[in-house]
Amino acid sequence: MVFHPNYVPMTERMREIIADQERDFPFVAMDDQLEEYANGATPWHWHDYFEFGTVLEGAFHLSTRMRTATLREGEGYFLNAGVLHKSRVAEESRVVHQHVMLFSRALVAGTGLAGRKYVAPLECNPALEVLCLSPERTGERAILEALQSAFRAAEEGDDGHEMRICAHLNLAWAALYAVAKEKLGGAHAPADGDAAALKAMLGNILEHFREEITVRQIAAAAGICERECFRRFSRMLDTTPMQYLSRCRIDAAARALAETDAPVSQIAADCGFASASYFIRVFRTHMGMTPREFRRREK
Repeated sequence: MVFHPNYVPMTERMREIIADQERDFPFVAMDDQLEEYANGATPWHWHDYFEFGTVLEGAFHLSTRMRTATLREGEGYFLNAGVLHKSRVAEESRVVHQHVMLFSRALVAGTGLAGRKYVAPLECNPALEVLCLSPERTGERAILEALQSAFRAAEEGDDGHEMRICAHLNLAWAALYAVAKEKLGGAHAPADGDAAALKAMLGNILEHFREEITVRQIAAAAGICERECFRRFSRMLDTTPMQYLSRCRIDAAARALAETDAPVSQIAADCGFASASYFIRVFRTHMGMTPREFRRREK
């Protein structure tokens, strides 16, 4: 039941294709050697599942749109569903060995009261894209210990292992909820309606970012007006709809620069930029270097 991948299969929208998963048991465990991936890194990608990871050896950089965290041996992380992210072996490491688990919300409390009370406040919370876990902190150590037990059950794969995986994941989630509640104080947790509207708008952007798209179209995906669209992006993501759209285009362009030999002008057009010169200017603003400089660094 444990996979050993060395690449990330995904759709054109950068959504990870999680293969060979049991349709009735939405859980995947991976014994991951990051240095075996091309250039010691995964491309930008996202998935609908929650993700937990624990680092057994080495160090790597985990990046989302909002931040980059460095994780080292003994530490771990929680990555929220739907978050665009990538991983890269840290400069001081030659190898990175980690255990990664992807799972659906159905395995942690489902859709009833427990789901509304303990899962919904964390799911799609812009303040909780990623949470780094240290064994030096009691609450976070409890999460890491539960994750180790869940992965061990997946490795064993014997009769009843699915029930043990669910039990350990729920213990990890209960500890995660307590840690997140303490760190976030609930101040940035969106209401259910706000979270659903934001998810609809972000989904619309991810689906159409290669095309000409307006704030009116983004707002319409959530059934709200443009003014309310601006207000929610500002309050929940501390950005504007068009800035977020630009970031999506830059992310896709960065992936194309790193993984293909396509001309810069073609990448600019494919990722929704009106001209190559505008693309180069925006890319330099976001990334601190030109597209060609970025490609040389990533190759």
